[in-house]
Amino acid sequence: MEEEYIFATTKQEKDKVRRKIFKDVFDDRTEKSLFAIEKRKNIDYLIGPISKGKEANLFIAKKGKEFVCVKIYRIETTNFHNRRDYIDDEILSKIAKNSIKRIYAWAEREYFNLKFCYDNKISVPKPIDQQNNIVVMRLIGEKGEAWPVLKYDSNAKKHIKEIYRQYIKNMNKLIYKAKMIHADLSEYNMIFFKGRLYFIDMGQSVGIKYSKAKEFVNRDIKIITKFFNTKRLKVTEQQIKDDIKRDKIN
Repeated sequence: MEEEYIFATTKQEKDKVRRKIFKDVFDDRTEKSLFAIEKRKNIDYLIGPISKGKEANLFIAKKGKEFVCVKIYRIETTNFHNRRDYIDDEILSKIAKNSIKRIYAWAEREYFNLKFCYDNKISVPKPIDQQNNIVVMRLIGEKGEAWPVLKYDSNAKKHIKEIYRQYIKNMNKLIYKAKMIHADLSEYNMIFFKGRLYFIDMGQSVGIKYSKAKEFVNRDIKIITKFFNTKRLKVTEQQIKDDIKRDKIN
């Protein structure tokens, strides 16, 4: 759906995709949650959709003079089974029987992870609010438009050395300062905007002591190595690991 919206060339095509995105996500519970956030003055109103992901829809909203991103996890269609690997058995046992609680817990977790990273000076979108299946964060973009992720950023290649430098710095802080692993980091979960690299989609992130943390970080590095190589920055998985440990990239 994200690709469908990005590559729509006419207003009619974009409106058709917008209608699909709105239809997927709004029910009584979600509208009540949005109203609660509005009462706290953390959004004024929704402007329109950004994209539809595997489990959540993203919207642009207005908050005073600034634009924010509203992430709404779909209650009816989110496949929680895909996220079992990221949750401790003890926590899973408490929420496994209630699909709505699962989704609420996931949104709360994403907000907490964002806040923890932001407080530790890791480059992530600033978290603003969370209510049930909704997470509100600062929009990475300008003039009410979201900036594309690296996968779809046509300028990524010419900035690839700086992107790599900031990727290493962010990873070093994430692992050694915040004691966390992103656990799903790829060109789909990073944005390079106005000279700054952001990590996004932190819901599945885990602590470094989690049983599968090493497996997750190795997988993330393997994926991102391929991305850098496609942009003609020749690096190896081992080189990335060494650079993260040293954090001395010129």
